[in-house]
Parts: sequence; structure tokens; C-alpha cells
Amino acid sequence: MVDPDFGEGVWPVEVSVQLPTDERVPALIHIADIHSMARNKPGEVRWQNPGQDHPVIERPGRISLLLGIHAVPEFPNHGKTEECSICQRGVGTVLVSAGDLRVGKDTRFSVRFQEDLLAEAWKEGVATYTSGTEEVLTALHPALFPGFVLSQREGVEFSATAIAEGVRPTGLLEERSESSGERARVASFRIVRDAGFRHRVKVAYGDRCALCRLGHGLVEAAHIYPVSAPGSTDRLSNGVALCPNHHKAFDAHLIFIDPDDLTVTFHESVLAEENAATRWLTDLVADHIGPPSSEDADAFKDNLIRRYKHFEGLYDWGTR
Repeated sequence: MVDPDFGEGVWPVEVSVQLPTDERVPALIHIADIHSMARNKPGEVRWQNPGQDHPVIERPGRISLLLGIHAVPEFPNHGKTEECSICQRGVGTVLVSAGDLRVGKDTRFSVRFQEDLLAEAWKEGVATYTSGTEEVLTALHPALFPGFVLSQREGVEFSATAIAEGVRPTGLLEERSESSGERARVASFRIVRDAGFRHRVKVAYGDRCALCRLGHGLVEAAHIYPVSAPGSTDRLSNGVALCPNHHKAFDAHLIFIDPDDLTVTFHESVLAEENAATRWLTDLVADHIGPPSSEDADAFKDNLIRRYKHFEGLYDWGTR
């Protein structure tokens, strides 16, 4: 999962976080154990930097993170087994936070929170807490760490609700094994990857439908070459922003975008309907659309060609 360059007294640690696609994301990890607070503050725990000569820093090309380690023996109701990969590593839950709010602090400081956050993450796989200073703390199973790193790179939310729902069917919380951990790693990665794709596509089109220019937060990101097709990617060149109606029409093969000049044509069955709703669907549409960016123009057109080959026979009407 992570290949660290650990060493005695190294702070922070440069790592490469491996994604399920075998891509590696460079990160800068400020790592420390999570400890209980003083006796007069029951239930409160903290992550603390080693000292005033250990500030949180940034380095170009790396994602800066705070990483807290919480050991398995501190968790209640956990039957340790030799088969449990978490027990073998001695790590039950990790706490992560983007380091940007702490960058440059050259004094000793603590990140304090309630131990309930760790207990919830142990139960659900992931849990989040937002402090009074708007610092978001995410406690999660170690298998979900690559997905969190990807979310930071993509600039999208690591949604605890979506991740927990996606991880539940993997068996991670019941088995806590290498195999269930791998399934959870892939599941969380896909959720973040899809969110990143939607974000990039909508930003590229100004959060407006490429056909009718509808905005107001209603736009969706559509794959041109279907995500389920062999060799499909989540690159920007394989996406187009569409309102819900035009998205459904596109998926129903009722819209043809010419790969040569990107002109837009509707199926004759749509054009034959004479009602206000259908006229709105067709009459307010631009004659042609643009790619998400000029750099992606050729790849965008290639993906249209791949789409029509994949759905062979369903677009004969558009090529006549």
C-alpha cells in the first residue's frame, strides 16, 4: 500500500501510495501515534508532533498529510487472530488530515478529538469530524488510506457516508482479512475515482450542460466511451457535462455527436414529436459542442468513435 523511506527520527516521511491501478501518488506524511489525554479529560485523545523542531511542511509534487496511528490492542471487543492482517501490523485505525492548516507551525501542537471518532471508524470503516477551526479529521481502516490520498489529489470530498456504504459489502468489517481489505481498497478507490471524474468534467464545462447550457448545480458528468466497456478511462477527454435529460437521451442513443466537426443531431423519433417538452430538449441545443479542453480535442473525438463502434448498429441513423 505504502512504500515509506522510514528512518530513525525522520520527519516527515516521503512515501509513494500505491493505488489499485498500480499508479503511485507521492505524499509527505507527518506521522505520530495517537495517545490518550490526561486523566481529567476522559475520552479525549490527541495526535501530537514530536516537538518545536518538527513543523508541518510542504514539498512540491507531494500531498502533505498528518497521519495518526492507533494500535489494535486499544480497541475493545476485538478478538486478535493470527490471520488478521491488522493485528499482524498492530494498526487498527489511522487518522488522516490534510496538512495545509498546520503548515509552517514550528512549535509543538496537538490535534485533539474524542476517542468516539476512532470507535466509529472501527465499526463503520470510516468516520469524520470537523473541528472548530474547520480542520477535517478522518479516521479510517488502513485499507482505505489510498482512496483518501486520491481524494486529496483530485480535490474531492472523501465522503464517509458513501465510503461506508461502498465498503460494507466487501466483508472488511466482519473478516478484517487481507482479501477483504483488498476488496475494500478497490471499492473505496472507485468511489473516489468516480467523484474525481465528475468534478473534473463539470469544472471543464463551467458546471453547465454542453448542449443546453443549463447550470444551477443540475449538471452531470457522462462517459462518452462507457465506463463498463473494455479499456474505458476516467480521463477528462472521455467525459462530457450534460443536464439529466440530455444525459438520459445520450445514454439512450438518441443524440449523435459527429466525431469530425462535433455537430449535434437528434434521432428522428425525437424530432418527430411535436410537444413543448420535446422542443425544449432539441431547440435550445447548440449546433455543435466543444471538447472539455483544447488539449483533449483529438482524444475526445476518438472516444466518440470508440463509442459508436462499441454500440455497433445503434447509431447507424447518425452516420447516414
